[in-house]
Amino acid sequence: MTDKTYPVIEVFGPTIQGEGAMAGRPTHFIRMGGCDYRCHWCDTDIAVLPEKVREEQTRLTAVEIVNQIQDLPKGPKWVTISGGNPALHQLDLLVIDLHRNQFKVAVETQGSMWKPWLNLVDQLTISPKPPSSKMNTAKNLQLFEGFMGLMMTQYPMGARVCLKIPVFDEVDYEHAIGIHQQWSQIPFYFSVVTKMGGLYGDFSGGEIDTRDTLLDRYKWLAERVAGDARAGDTVAIPQLHALIWGHGRGF
Repeated sequence: MTDKTYPVIEVFGPTIQGEGAMAGRPTHFIRMGGCDYRCHWCDTDIAVLPEKVREEQTRLTAVEIVNQIQDLPKGPKWVTISGGNPALHQLDLLVIDLHRNQFKVAVETQGSMWKPWLNLVDQLTISPKPPSSKMNTAKNLQLFEGFMGLMMTQYPMGARVCLKIPVFDEVDYEHAIGIHQQWSQIPFYFSVVTKMGGLYGDFSGGEIDTRDTLLDRYKWLAERVAGDARAGDTVAIPQLHALIWGHGRGF
């Protein structure tokens, strides 16, 4: 029987996680291909658009992926699985193999589909998308509610889970606050949207953020959070990797 393979876009590291509960923590990355969303400002079209996924992907088994991680320079004890949406795939064997090799595993997903293997990971970041993404449709909000309800009742993960919402403007901010208030028992992180042209090159007129413009947006968000009693126990973080390395791939 042929071993199961997965569509891998890239395996890279060592680097640091740029946002959310893991921000600043050394990690390697596995980027999986495929996504059920088409976020307007998405910065990883190679893992989202089917034609680019087909072009970029390498089909690898769990053992081959772990071997590539082992071949990277030593350092991080964490491996972050991202995408796209890694929850499209059945990654239990990969998570088990990473644990067997003494790695901790972090995963980020938008919360559109629950998979029981997510309960195996050491840190789960759920990142529902705000209005600026054009993905906060009634259907997607319903899927997110179902994801959260299932996780809370059947697969409680406690401190191993957090919410992280990208914020571009005031509409996004209020949307994020509403989700935080609904799920106030879960650690909550704001992340600043970085303008990189977007999935089709037309987000915000195709503008690309400089460090200064990204810091300006972070300053607005930081001041907004600091002055809002509803956000008193949240955390606001820019995309650290964008500030440090710019818009290069593999960071």
